Amino acid sequence: MPNHLPFKTVTRCFVCPASHHTYNFLQSQHRPNLSITTNISQDVKKTSYRSSFGRAIYNSATQSKNMATTNTSNDKAAKPKVTLFWLNQSRAQRIVWLLEELGLDYDIEVYRRMERIAPPKAKEIHPLGKFPIVKVNDNLLAESGFITEYLVDNYGEWLKPKDHASLMRYKYFLHYVEGSFMPPLIVGIVMQGVKNAPVPFFLKPLVNMIYSGVETKYLLPNYKTHFDFLESEISQRPWIAGEEFTGADILLSFPLTAMKGKSIFTQENYPKLWTYTEKLTEREAYKKATKKTEAMEGDKVY
Repeated sequence: MPNHLPFKTVTRCFVCPASHHTYNFLQSQHRPNLSITTNISQDVKKTSYRSSFGRAIYNSATQSKNMATTNTSNDKAAKPKVTLFWLNQSRAQRIVWLLEELGLDYDIEVYRRMERIAPPKAKEIHPLGKFPIVKVNDNLLAESGFITEYLVDNYGEWLKPKDHASLMRYKYFLHYVEGSFMPPLIVGIVMQGVKNAPVPFFLKPLVNMIYSGVETKYLLPNYKTHFDFLESEISQRPWIAGEEFTGADILLSFPLTAMKGKSIFTQENYPKLWTYTEKLTEREAYKKATKKTEAMEGDKVY
């Protein structure tokens, strides 16, 4: 089958059903542009990564202080084997961008939603069945903030600030994005789905009333709090943590690009944050990641 993707790929295997297949992205410009090959295998379908996940949990829980130094010496001796487990219409695109910024070779195992949720097969990788997940050599990493912190610590020190004040902001925003900023945005997405769901006409006024109440009393006040905060922060420095672009900017990109032009996030309301968001999407690594993601999504990524 010819390779119609706009980038060099090697596909190690396609796994049936069509909810799962693998891409390999090679950073070297001298690698040949190979055609996609297909290999349906029962053994591959039964692969479980839980033992690796257990090892990763042990490392993070008992050796967190040693991971950066120990893994750096071991992993940098040879190029790491990186696999990103990616779900369509998810926050995994940020990790594609991060890997592009780091210049690492990586495989992507693609999983597709089934009736808007991750396929049951996802729990063979991680007990929660959530994405993104990254496997680096023998370490299986879950949670976007932890994935970013680990990869930057081990393979991209230039994406982490050196001065104390910027480093503290960097670490804060790694946790802020998923811990504080994303929850109200997720509630907004869920409520929008409820509002647009097909219901009998006599129930529509009730659904609209419930949505309006949640929007007025919870969503809009929370949106304003967060966007006001981020506008204030980005008005003080060129990047979210300081003078240099960092992994925290990559994590923050998803909620900002997802909300850009929607609800209260307009150029008129938040001019500094709007300009910052556009600056994020102008980076070359972001453009490369977007091109690859759109090829897998089959749709435009904003």
